[in-house]
Amino acid sequence: MSLDVRRVVLRIRARRLVCPTPGCRQTFREQLPGVLERYQRRTSRLARQIGAVVRE
Repeated sequence: MSLDVRRVVLRIRARRLVCPTPGCRQTFREQLPGVLERYQRRTSRLARQIGAVVRE
């Protein structure tokens, strides 16, 4: 298993969408399948690496 030690910063531009229902003030962001899942704060790859370290 190889661990990367380089720090990477991703800057992602996603559109913010507004609910079309009159009176509704809810907003939504575009989903980025394959990069981040909903409510996820880590990439899938980083989550797998952390899981591998925990299992060791």
